[in-house]
Amino acid sequence: MALATFCYLKGKDNYRLKETNYTTCPEGDNGWYIRAKELEIDNKSEVGTARHASVVFKDIPILYSPWIDFSYSGKRKSGILTPVAGYNVKTGYDMGLPVYLNIAPNIDATITPRIMTMRGFMLSNEVRYIGHNNMNGRLLFDILPTDIQTNNTRWGVLFTHTQNIGKGWQGFLNYNQVSDDRYFRELTPNLAQTSLVNLSQQGGVTYNRRLGTDGALSFTGFAQRFQTIQDPLSRLFLLMNDYLIFP
Repeated sequence: MALATFCYLKGKDNYRLKETNYTTCPEGDNGWYIRAKELEIDNKSEVGTARHASVVFKDIPILYSPWIDFSYSGKRKSGILTPVAGYNVKTGYDMGLPVYLNIAPNIDATITPRIMTMRGFMLSNEVRYIGHNNMNGRLLFDILPTDIQTNNTRWGVLFTHTQNIGKGWQGFLNYNQVSDDRYFRELTPNLAQTSLVNLSQQGGVTYNRRLGTDGALSFTGFAQRFQTIQDPLSRLFLLMNDYLIFP
């Protein structure tokens, strides 16, 4: 939806708007929008081009650019995604601005600069890829170079990969690790992750083939270990509790 002071018709399905606001939110919901001095809408390519534009979230400008273009059709295109914001007692005010990169038809990435008033600047990265022989994978990597409260570098990584090796063999890798026990409790807004106590780190192979006319042969071999996550305060509480019960 676009609201403009002036609108010019440049050609078939091509418009130029002056002093305009543009949003993909439902009518009546302006949670975020682009404010631009000039906006061109090309309905043929389904691309908008804004000049002297600001991204506004909850009526607060969070980003300025002299020039940006964006897709409004849902097709994959590099650009800025909807900003996210929140607040909790461990991070303070928390705001992120995802940037989507359409690197290739089979590879894309999302990079999210994130600012937390009580923790500092964090960079979140997600890369996805698909290849030949049923190869696909996903990498998530977050890093907080300096936590304001602890002065430590904190990070988390998740990497999954599967690939058809050939002749019935398939390989897989699932690796998860974080820098410290309180990483999820203090830095992630995902409630499901805050309850994690074990992170799997495994890799292996599987083998499948037909055996005779109606049989099958399968084999799986893998190596696995876990990173155990336990809140240090919980361990201290248990020790104190044992001491009080059994002095």
